Amino acid sequence: MRLQVAVGAEYNLPERTKVYAQAGYVDNDGTMNQTVIHGTPVAPGKSTTAAMVGIRHTL
Repeated sequence: MRLQVAVGAEYNLPERTKVYAQAGYVDNDGTMNQTVIHGTPVAPGKSTTAAMVGIRHTL
């Protein structure tokens, strides 16, 4: 079975600022060669989890 799940959220703060978060999981029991949110492809038979948080400010 191959499973890929990803979720993300963004929240606008006052004064041109935004915070964001993303997370993803891949369980690759098959032959899929898929990346998780800007990551390295997951090798067949492996699984991985990725997470990212940040702040973006526009000048």
